Amino acid sequence: MDLSTEPHRSGLKILTSPAFTPLDILRKNYDAYHAEWKAAHGTGDGAEICMNKIIHVAETSKQAREDLREPVLWFFRTQADLIADPQGAPPEQYKFYRRVRENLLALTEEKALDVAAIAGDAEEVADKIRMHHEALGVTHYMGAFSRGGLAHDRVMRSMRLFAEKVMPRFA
Repeated sequence: MDLSTEPHRSGLKILTSPAFTPLDILRKNYDAYHAEWKAAHGTGDGAEICMNKIIHVAETSKQAREDLREPVLWFFRTQADLIADPQGAPPEQYKFYRRVRENLLALTEEKALDVAAIAGDAEEVADKIRMHHEALGVTHYMGAFSRGGLAHDRVMRSMRLFAEKVMPRFA
């Protein structure tokens, strides 16, 4: 199924989890979804996109990145091990996963923190969320606050800061 065009027919909203998809490709896919929705319904109203991203808020951007550095790498390396068997040849329809695995294993800390996650102080996190909304038309967010074994107290602090300092910026 082509996710940019099929959901509109039955009025489905879409949930995406683009860890490393470049913005230009996301924009192309999301624009196609919006265009197909408008063609099917005569209006863009109701064409909603939810983006699932790792989110971590701390008092400073430096602290947010330090908190998330090891857990986010562990998370993606574990995903790499689960997504494709490092040995043997995968069936033809799963060859894509071999490349995904290789990309995840080659992931640097900086790319994980800058592209796959939204991490920073409240202002930086709000700015990144706003950028996704303005550049891509994302209407909803699903925050993954607990990834890779991040300590519970840091998860709770991040969720509290998000609720108190990020969400009010969008009210």
